[in-house]
Amino acid sequence: MYEPILDYQYDENDLKPIMLDFSPQCKKEILNAYFNKGFAIYEIINNNKEIKLFLEELASFFNLGQPYKPPIYDNTNLYKDGINKLNISEGAHVAFQTNKAQDLHCDGTLEEIGLIKTSLLHCVRPAANGGENIIFNSIGAFHNLYKIGGNRKALESLLKPNALKRCAINVTGAEYVGPVFKMTNEKLISRFSKDNTSCWKESFVKDDSIKKAYDLINKLILDESTYSIKFKLEKNQGIIIANDRVAHGRTAFYDNKRKLYRGLYKEILR
Repeated sequence: MYEPILDYQYDENDLKPIMLDFSPQCKKEILNAYFNKGFAIYEIINNNKEIKLFLEELASFFNLGQPYKPPIYDNTNLYKDGINKLNISEGAHVAFQTNKAQDLHCDGTLEEIGLIKTSLLHCVRPAANGGENIIFNSIGAFHNLYKIGGNRKALESLLKPNALKRCAINVTGAEYVGPVFKMTNEKLISRFSKDNTSCWKESFVKDDSIKKAYDLINKLILDESTYSIKFKLEKNQGIIIANDRVAHGRTAFYDNKRKLYRGLYKEILR
């Protein structure tokens, strides 16, 4: 089944926030962006609600259900009410609690491909310098490289059930092996990641085709093609990401001001 996101390439017009006033028109605009681009940026004016209540209202507005907490965090204090805070703190989690850059990834290191369908990031306070978000249309890149032809066998290696191992680096040392891309219910979904949880070198040793396919996709990233876009969330702005379709990351930041809240959901926006 063809979807516009498969051919979508980003430009600056995609960075204009949608005013979040919980109206039918606002919902329509966010749904269109989420399905056609893989993400939607929103902005809310005069939000005086406690963050927990605001995120609950937002999740309810889009029928997302309860937030999902990956089981590897069950015995940690990284989540509260299913939501986790992203800022520099006394903890040592290399993504949630530091100012380091985070390379492209899909949320859910140990989760089956497609389980976490939606990620939500809400900015309470941006970094003074750095901390930009990055989106990469991984299914669009894969689809168009395949459509061009010439490397289809290599690209098909990313559909294999053992194409990529990802490892939990902070909590348990556990791992999950699965495909990078998968066709399910006539939709192409993705867990394309290249962060420090992604064990690509092991895949390259097993299969030269995987290395060739990875290099093709990575070249689009390194060349800063129109399949990726970078932007900075400001206070009271957020991004809703189709986590099973696109990858996301962030640049490093250079102060301790940045504070975002993140929710993961097993449902798509509706």
